[in-house]
Amino acid sequence: MVLEKCRFVRYSTNLQLAAWEREKTMSEEEKPILIRIDWGADDSFHFSLSNHVVVNHDTDNFYIRFYQITPPVRTDKSLPVPESIKAKLVSGAAIPLSQMNTFINALRENLEVYQRRMNGIGEDEDGDGAL
Repeated sequence: MVLEKCRFVRYSTNLQLAAWEREKTMSEEEKPILIRIDWGADDSFHFSLSNHVVVNHDTDNFYIRFYQITPPVRTDKSLPVPESIKAKLVSGAAIPLSQMNTFINALRENLEVYQRRMNGIGEDEDGDGAL
């Protein structure tokens, strides 16, 4: 098996289904080898709330780090405001440059589905890209 021809498939986005349809017209030599991915569940995994995200990149990967920041509670206004607060890293991922467009399209598609289901709740009202 030639590794360059190997493509892992996930049938959850319309873009990937369209690519799969195009592959039907390819010759057997041109077609990538399709390997179905079984998305296993890990009972020990738990989701953490993230209210801040930092994205960086280098020449090969995008690095996405998810942080949780809890604002300080000051019950006594005479106490000074802290100079800084701690951002707790809750998760992170390195995404290869070759997969970044697929990742962004999957996020966009999921956001659109969510917005349709919620009848516009969460839409970007002022056009700045923030919800």
